[in-house]
Amino acid sequence: MNITKEVTGELTATLKLEIAEADYATIYQSELKKFARQANIPGFRPGKVPVGMIEKRYGTSVLMEQINKLINEELNTYVKNENLTLLGEPIPNTDKENVNIENQKDFVFYFDIAQSPKFEIELSDKIELNYYRIQPEEDQINRVIENERERLSKPQEAELVEKGDMVEFDLRQLNSEGKLIDEGTFIASRLLLNDKVSEDVLTLLIGKKTNDVLTVNVAELFGSAEKAAKEMGVEQKKLEENQFMYQMKITFVERYVKADVNQELFDAMFPGKGLTTEEELRKEVTGQIQKYTETESLALLYDDAMEKLTESANIQLPDDFLKRWLHFINEGKFTPEDIERDYEHVSNQLVNEMIERELINKYPDLVITDDMIKKGIKDQVSGYFNLNMQIPEDEVDKISERFAANWLKDEKNQEEIKKNHRDLFRMKLADLLRSKVIINEKNVTTDEFYKIFAEKYKPKSEPASTQDEADHQHEHDHEQHDHDKESAEKE
Repeated sequence: MNITKEVTGELTATLKLEIAEADYATIYQSELKKFARQANIPGFRPGKVPVGMIEKRYGTSVLMEQINKLINEELNTYVKNENLTLLGEPIPNTDKENVNIENQKDFVFYFDIAQSPKFEIELSDKIELNYYRIQPEEDQINRVIENERERLSKPQEAELVEKGDMVEFDLRQLNSEGKLIDEGTFIASRLLLNDKVSEDVLTLLIGKKTNDVLTVNVAELFGSAEKAAKEMGVEQKKLEENQFMYQMKITFVERYVKADVNQELFDAMFPGKGLTTEEELRKEVTGQIQKYTETESLALLYDDAMEKLTESANIQLPDDFLKRWLHFINEGKFTPEDIERDYEHVSNQLVNEMIERELINKYPDLVITDDMIKKGIKDQVSGYFNLNMQIPEDEVDKISERFAANWLKDEKNQEEIKKNHRDLFRMKLADLLRSKVIINEKNVTTDEFYKIFAEKYKPKSEPASTQDEADHQHEHDHEQHDHDKESAEKE
């Protein structure tokens, strides 16, 4: 086998791959024999099918499979030996290629490639970026505390019925004249007075108390005849015969009362923190909200940094090649117009990946390892057990270690692992930027921040749909050609 390269542009070239019969003959014959041993053809005993018959029937497909394997192996080896950093992956050049697999012994294949451009990345005080630190508003802090008070609410007996109460009652059937059919027979039931209950029913019950007796239409009480029959455990037909009329005697009114703002609430919301005052509680809630929104702040900082670095690096891409590559990997599913519409997003992502690789080469501390991701998962699991269960610390460590190891192996979690990788990279990049460039920290409210966020990511045009496949193929290409994959995966 032999590969030669013809330069076709500043970043593009065509590879000519020559494969002679001697390059594949041995493995081809070996595959035919293996096929013959496994084939099940009427008239021949298993394992006794003549190789010649197998070659006549299946030789072309077997040969194509072996040729494709050789092509992939040779291209990968060439790219690695020549230290090429490719954009996308090699594309068959069908204009030059003229292969007839059935009538040829020697083959020549052509592939177009594009290399990543050379550029320099410099982090210095010439770069100025904004980092938005969210300062939650009072009503946002109040909502968090109120939600927790609601979660920790406890049931108490209430004197008068209010909306939101659980009302328990006995139902006794009435006849057509409104008289009790059997005073000793009743159905115990209950109704939560939430927003699903009609205004008429709320008007009827609110203000009533235990032992009050009312006449009700159970179909209206429960919302429908079907629901009434289900709640009462009787046949709907029986209810209809008596026009749904029942005597209702209230037996108990239960109300969930929100937890007080006291030591019990402090310990429940932030166990082990030693909070003793509402002021300390509000400060802790503020920090919690800021932590939850830090991911968005880091995303904004990351994108702003990439824009500045892209501008200073002045990276020029081989656009024509990349558009052809997108069309190729999507197998013609999208028109040139679709690809053109989505191209800016794809090219920006490719540039970001190149800049990340360059940053990692220059600043190895940015590398995210599997152990770092595993530690993050372990910390989450340990935090859960420490907050919710009384388990010895050494047992918690063993449990979290097993959980993290199994979680990382599960294919269903690959997207979450990528997200963790990306978030860790952005945190490390933010720390690096703080030490190298000018960071203006700006305190904003949550609403102000999300207005900035929305404006930043306001769609410029209707998105096309080639992006997912391009992301997948580009990641595969990096792995196939043994490129550096330490950069974070993109959104």
